[in-house]
Formats: sequence, C-alpha cells, structure tokens
Amino acid sequence: MLEGEYTGPEVDIWSLGVVLYFMVSGRRPFDDVSDYVVLQKIKRGKMRKLSNVSRSCADLIKCLLETAPLKRPSISEISKHPWCTRDQQEEKIKEQVEEKEKRKETRSPKGGKRRSKTNKYRGSHLAPVIEE
Repeated sequence: MLEGEYTGPEVDIWSLGVVLYFMVSGRRPFDDVSDYVVLQKIKRGKMRKLSNVSRSCADLIKCLLETAPLKRPSISEISKHPWCTRDQQEEKIKEQVEEKEKRKETRSPKGGKRRSKTNKYRGSHLAPVIEE
C-alpha cells in the first residue's frame, strides 16, 4: 500500500494483524486525525497499547504488525501460535479429564461388583437412570 504495489502474503499478514486488533479492542491500531501522522505511526509500528486482552493475543498481534515484512510470521507459524492453539489445548485437557472420570466410573467398587448404569430399583416400576 505504501509503495503502490502488492507484495504478497507479508501484506496480508499485516492486514490480518489490523483486523485482529480491531476485533479484540474495537479500535484501530494506528489512528490520528492526520493521515500523515497515521502513516508515520504505521512505518514506526507505533500502535495503541492493547488492554484487556490476553498476553498471547497481544503477542500475536505484535508479531502480525511487525514493520519488517520478512520478519512477520507465515500462516503456518500463526496457526501454531499459543493464542491460536489455545482451544486445541483446552480440548485436549478436557478429553483427558473426561477419560479419567470415565475410568473412575467403571472401576469396581469394594466387593468386586461393577457399578450399574441403572438405578438400584432395576426391574421395578421405576425406569433406569439415563446418564449423559
């Protein structure tokens, strides 16, 4: 944009940083009443400080808005950033906790009998308990 020609993924990555910044803060990263001042802020990488966002999100935005295009992360590197993998990490932890709880439920109580997934009145007029 600054020199009038498209330079590829590096520019797209920078634009992604601007969009992500706006999405998490509701503000533009580089703002001023003067276009000249905005341009100077962009060139220097002097953006507004982010508040109320996680450190990993702020770090990712800082990487995306790197002033040196060749120092910006690739799409592959972005996808491995902790902020992007947080849900995957949380899902993995959740699965591990669920598996542990499942193993607890299927263990035999004292006396050697396995727990039933129906209530103690099985066979009576009461319906089995459905576990979710």
